[in-house]
Amino acid sequence: MEEQRDVEEQNIGAKIKQLRKEKGYTIKMMAEYTGLSVGYLSTVEQDKTSLTINNLMNICEVLRVEPAWLLTSNTTKKLIVRKEEQRVVQIPELNQKMEMIEFGRKQKYEYITIEPGKPSHTDSFRHLYDEMGTVIEGVLTVDIEGEKHHLKKGDSIYIEANRPHAIMNEHEESCESFWVYQIQGI
Repeated sequence: MEEQRDVEEQNIGAKIKQLRKEKGYTIKMMAEYTGLSVGYLSTVEQDKTSLTINNLMNICEVLRVEPAWLLTSNTTKKLIVRKEEQRVVQIPELNQKMEMIEFGRKQKYEYITIEPGKPSHTDSFRHLYDEMGTVIEGVLTVDIEGEKHHLKKGDSIYIEANRPHAIMNEHEESCESFWVYQIQGI
């Protein structure tokens, strides 16, 4: 019965809400993806209820984040982030690997590698923040509200908050890009 123990950690709900919004998911979408009710998820996000381990794992799977990330405090400001400290998220349906570099500040950085091949998921995402990306290697296709932009090594793009967009690799070699964004209100 140890597995069913409640997870009681301050600010888990706030982290879930932040990550959900970063991914462009509504609470209704989260309910649909997790099988949990909107009301329950709302109280979780407000830190008014505890999570069971099973529900935590379910939410983490949908948000594509390791449970340890939600359970640890990342408020410590860092000067250096070592490779082994980066949070790595694999998104197989998008052929993507995201390496997240967090210094404990409002700015967030991601190194994204997209392997060639048609992704099984091509929906656009919206974020609550502006973001800027630069292509390091390969060719990156960025679809912003249905308009495709092809970026080559050294090219950069700026995407305003709340604009539907998707990034993909429509070419035959890996594409690597570096992204910067700033979260407001953290």
